[in-house]
Amino acid sequence: MTKYGLKIRARSKKKKSPPLVVPSIFAEDEEEENNDVEKEISQQATKTKAPLATPSIFAEDEEDNDDVEKEISQQATKTKALKVIKEQHKKALEEDPSAFSYDDVYHDMKPKETEKQLDEQRKTDKIKERRKEETRVENKPHAPENYENTRSRLINQRGI
Repeated sequence: MTKYGLKIRARSKKKKSPPLVVPSIFAEDEEEENNDVEKEISQQATKTKAPLATPSIFAEDEEDNDDVEKEISQQATKTKALKVIKEQHKKALEEDPSAFSYDDVYHDMKPKETEKQLDEQRKTDKIKERRKEETRVENKPHAPENYENTRSRLINQRGI
């Protein structure tokens, strides 16, 4: 399967350069050898460089087809897996009809747990309400609620 899109090739950090030529006593022999070496290097360089593939105009359409094919194959594997699971479920029930009876026990236990949690929550709510009332009473100012009534009462008591 071919992949489409931008393909970035990592380039090597160090470029290989041909070895430096140092003149020597036997210059004529080396020149011939160097020419041969240079020819080999240039031939190898042309062999290793592959022409870059130009992207197709219809590359997006091909990607869409690949996506559809992937979705179809995924759906097929899902249906196969579901069939296998159903077969295993049937076999388990044939061998032992109480194989999945733990579900019933679990479902019976679940409401009891929720009832306990609700009871505990109600208790804590009642305690919180009591504490709020106590703090209200403690924080309540000690001044009389109706100033005029208390003033008139005090005046009557003193006989003024």
